[in-house]
Amino acid sequence: MKYLSVIVFAVLLTSTWYIINSEAAVPLETHAGIQARMSQLIVDTVKAKKPSATNIEIQQLWTEPYGSGTPVRVKAHFTYRFTEPSADNGNVSSVIEGEGLLEKKGDDESGFDRWTLTDVKTNNDAVIFEQALVITTGSSEAAPEPATTEVH
Repeated sequence: MKYLSVIVFAVLLTSTWYIINSEAAVPLETHAGIQARMSQLIVDTVKAKKPSATNIEIQQLWTEPYGSGTPVRVKAHFTYRFTEPSADNGNVSSVIEGEGLLEKKGDDESGFDRWTLTDVKTNNDAVIFEQALVITTGSSEAAPEPATTEVH
């Protein structure tokens, strides 16, 4: 009985070591790149849709792997706020929470991961994301300009 418990302990120890040291489907650097591009995308979209908006601030933004298998997917959660002038000479502050689903695109031999933002849901219609966008992680100078397609 002593030997059996030692063998079970060794098997469990070995299996947890393999689980911890296995490579993640989406590396940490990719999550960081997606988060940086998403924050810039949100700020640019708010500026385009609400030109009078000021104090645009990303309050929370995090990503997590979504599902398993092919294609590789990442779900991005975000909360942002902005201030707009109101009709009675005051300011209105809007806080918007949402989430988006990104799918990894095929390799285009540029050396960068390419992700397509296809499904964005917010709790407020202050800003509506109308088109699917391609997000390329890595340096913004070297990344090619992506084409956008409509999502219905």
